[in-house]
Amino acid sequence: MPDPHPSWPLSILGTALFASALGALWALVALWSGRALPLAPLAVAIGMAASLRWWGCPPGARTALLAASGTLLAAAYAQCLFAVNRVAAAMGLQFLETLRRIGAGMTFEVARLSLDATDVALTLAGATLAALLAWKRPQPR
Repeated sequence: MPDPHPSWPLSILGTALFASALGALWALVALWSGRALPLAPLAVAIGMAASLRWWGCPPGARTALLAASGTLLAAAYAQCLFAVNRVAAAMGLQFLETLRRIGAGMTFEVARLSLDATDVALTLAGATLAALLAWKRPQPR
């Protein structure tokens, strides 16, 4: 009988892809609404942990590590998208043109410089929440 749990490499790939989708969704909603969405890392954490469990990852340390890493990756990607948007608005360019011109280095630097203590604290809280939700065994009904 085949193992019902997904393989570790496939879980890593799925987490990275889903994290980028969650980060893009976070940025899209925040930019569309014009609001900062400071509690978004907590929502991303719940989505990340729930998706890993839905994919069949067993509760425990590996799944908790994947959930926390995915939450941090989604937050980093969203912050990079916000940084590109900031530079595009300042330079009067289209989003994709700005992304091509400034490159990854400047994108990361603008994203890093725009973070404050609240952003970092909520992102770490989200990663912790994701790890706890992924570590915990579901209660039998």
